[in-house]
Amino acid sequence: MWAIFVVALLGALRRRTGVSFRNWQIGHTGFAAVAAVGSVVHVMLIEGTMEQISKLLLCALVIAVTLNVLANLRDG
Repeated sequence: MWAIFVVALLGALRRRTGVSFRNWQIGHTGFAAVAAVGSVVHVMLIEGTMEQISKLLLCALVIAVTLNVLANLRDG
């Protein structure tokens, strides 16, 4: 949750701070990746109405999308 707050704060303060775009992007992307991984870990620990297979598939999808975004940012 705190990583999401930091991502939102960094997004809101991007132009107001004197940080270069590259450094801002590294921080913003890093905290977003931490939030995605933390969400996956949290979901896998919760015992609820969702079965393990469906949780595993959705979590794998979240990780795949996160890795795809990180790879696209690195290439571009």
